[in-house]
Amino acid sequence: MTRCQRKRLKVQPSYGYQHPDCKMSPPAAVTAHVKTVLQFDLQLTNWYPKDQVRVCGESGDMFKRVLVEIEKWEMARAPNEVSFSFETRTPAYDGTQLTGFKYHSTNPDKPLRLQLGQSQLPPALETALCHMCKGEKAVFVVPAQQMRSSSSSSADSTAGQQQSCSNGQQQEGGVSVPDPPGKAVQVELCVQLHDLVQVRDMTGDGQVLKKRIREGTGEFPVDCPLHDTRIRCHYRVRQLTHPTKPGPWVLDTTQQGDLGVCSLPDRDNSHTEPSVNSVDPSTSSSGNVTSSDDASWPNPGVEGIEGIIEVDTGCGELPEGLEMCLKLMVPNEVASVVCQPKYAYQDLSNTPSGINPAQPVEFQCILLGFEREGYWQHMSWEERWSLAENIKEKGKQLYQQKKYGYASNRYTHLLRLIESTRDFEEQEQIDKADAYKATLLSNLALVTYHQEEFARCVGWCDKALQEDPGNAKVMFRKGKALSMKGDYDEAEEALTAAADMDSSIAADVKAALAANKLLAKAATSKQKQQFSNFFGKS
Repeated sequence: MTRCQRKRLKVQPSYGYQHPDCKMSPPAAVTAHVKTVLQFDLQLTNWYPKDQVRVCGESGDMFKRVLVEIEKWEMARAPNEVSFSFETRTPAYDGTQLTGFKYHSTNPDKPLRLQLGQSQLPPALETALCHMCKGEKAVFVVPAQQMRSSSSSSADSTAGQQQSCSNGQQQEGGVSVPDPPGKAVQVELCVQLHDLVQVRDMTGDGQVLKKRIREGTGEFPVDCPLHDTRIRCHYRVRQLTHPTKPGPWVLDTTQQGDLGVCSLPDRDNSHTEPSVNSVDPSTSSSGNVTSSDDASWPNPGVEGIEGIIEVDTGCGELPEGLEMCLKLMVPNEVASVVCQPKYAYQDLSNTPSGINPAQPVEFQCILLGFEREGYWQHMSWEERWSLAENIKEKGKQLYQQKKYGYASNRYTHLLRLIESTRDFEEQEQIDKADAYKATLLSNLALVTYHQEEFARCVGWCDKALQEDPGNAKVMFRKGKALSMKGDYDEAEEALTAAADMDSSIAADVKAALAANKLLAKAATSKQKQQFSNFFGKS
């Protein structure tokens, strides 16, 4: 049909209101006749090109047309904080958008601000915001029912709500939006998203919440230190004894002297002492390390401070929740991180003075930069082997510090890089890659053995033996893991095979075989006792 064209149609019931894809309810006068042939009188009053309109919402009953387009990809979503203004209209008779009856609006100069996902908005308005980028302006056509409140208010109440919202005011517990006119089927929403503050639930259960305070430079996620690397940062921390009354900032790395590396122990019982001294709240009458508010921290010129914190991520040098968020930041971004005890200082031995490790804390942090690993496939072979050696050496250091989980992460990361290599040009490159792979598999077997994950250890041993079938140490380790796993016969075979491969470990094998027999004997005795008790009761 063309614009303003009029047609009459005869429609069979199966293609009318009874069609399975039909989402419209029949008018009251037609309800009794939906099973008969219906005659429709249609007129196309207006239309917009398909490249200007797209479908939104899970049910596909919302339509969006962009008025002010923005070249950004990050859309609002719960639990982000948004600042926005909007107006609501009933569709115009001639189909021209934004010319119908306007029954509500807010002041663009005084935008509303709230957090998405808190049931503070009508469903259609929140869905519309979740399909917008910062700075974008768009008009949405939405079902009127999704703009109605759960219970209709009185006329006086509605008038009061309309007056307060038209002045840009936000009501406690949400935004007051009057219901559409009673006969309205659809509503036009004209929404402008002025600001978007990124809030991320890092763990999915509210244990770690990251809120962006200041945008950085670069694009997410390509300019984030996603992989374990060395980062440069600053942070401060305070107790959250009460959601509305946080404690004073008790540690601020921007106000320390020569900091060096702020090294915090992980949860593998390491006893490395920190090189940053906590600030005693008693040193200040207010108890605050800095008097600056959230928006002004850190002070200008922080990038030039000599004591910038440099840490290796993936090594347990920072509280887990803080590190988790730093890895999703771009350079010069400032963020607030609220951590529950599990992801903050619980079980850490060097909690700052003034912090109770059993209570939640808030960090504010800035990422100043990081060492970019580079894209493996784009590196020269010399650069690849240099990077591989650095990662392997870091894994070795973590193993020696008994940080087995972190060591395993480094070895696994390097193994993935080696296995992703396909552009070999010489046999020497293939041999070197195979040697790295065999070493990494052996090291992974070693760390999982110390983690007492004996089934995984056996699996790594089998993979290592595929690369290097004559490796006696790996076979010996497999035998010990099988013994601890309870597979005593297989353990004896593996240990015997290890002695045949390398006679220099015969003494170690002899001791391991003896221990294996003792374990087997103890297991058999325990099993007999269990059967004896079972039949005795019966």
